[in-house]
Amino acid sequence: MASNNRDSAISLPQINTTMKTDFSQPLELCIDTSVLKGKTAIIQDAATGLGLGIATTLAEHGAKVAICGSDAKAGDAAVKDLENRGCSVSYFRTDTSDWNSLLSTFKQVITWSEQQLDIVVTSAGIVTHNMLMSVLPSNHRAGADPPKPPTNTIEVNLLGVYYTTSLALWYFNQLSPKRLDPTFDPQLLFICSMAGVSVPWFPFLSVYLAVLTTVRVLVRRLRVRHRLCGLQACCTSHLEDHSAPTTDYGTIPVKSTRAHLRQQKENRWRI
Repeated sequence: MASNNRDSAISLPQINTTMKTDFSQPLELCIDTSVLKGKTAIIQDAATGLGLGIATTLAEHGAKVAICGSDAKAGDAAVKDLENRGCSVSYFRTDTSDWNSLLSTFKQVITWSEQQLDIVVTSAGIVTHNMLMSVLPSNHRAGADPPKPPTNTIEVNLLGVYYTTSLALWYFNQLSPKRLDPTFDPQLLFICSMAGVSVPWFPFLSVYLAVLTTVRVLVRRLRVRHRLCGLQACCTSHLEDHSAPTTDYGTIPVKSTRAHLRQQKENRWRI
């Protein structure tokens, strides 16, 4: 009974969640895109895929976008395409898993943007290894020592996010007095896949799931302490795909995912 009284006396901080947005409507009708004009954004792994989509949308609405990534050919092509549309963009070659490379990129972007930084998106992510597959008998050799497991997924998806978050926090605060729009809270956006919110869907991707779970905990703590950190942290997952998720280990049956998808859709913007 005493325990219940203590629990009821604890005042937990409120976590603000993002309001649902109807993206079936034109973007300009969903949100006020004018706030993006003149803002500077760093987008990780933005030469292709989801990162490029985010970079394109921000640039088309007036943001100055730094396209970061390791694929220089794709990065240059993305910059050329967006510049032809009248966008302000530049490519910065970056190894997301390397601290010195990320630090150099942040410094270059801040010089390029004339001491401005408003938005950082951690959209780099890979899946390279499944720890559970290595213990299968078919992968064993008689008398052989166990192989050292690769750590690429951890280095990019977790260490890279950790480094990027640290740099974003540092420069958001350092550049705060120079911010052109003091009413705009710096934005730190984390990208999770469906695996980040739906563990049952990916029973084989143990390392990938562990990393995403850790990232989501990080986002929770940043949101609880957002005033102290001086930013708004958000996490989004692409849950609108009704098809069956496909991995290197085959397609996961649709029936096993639909019920969980329906359960998650109403809360897809919650952390």
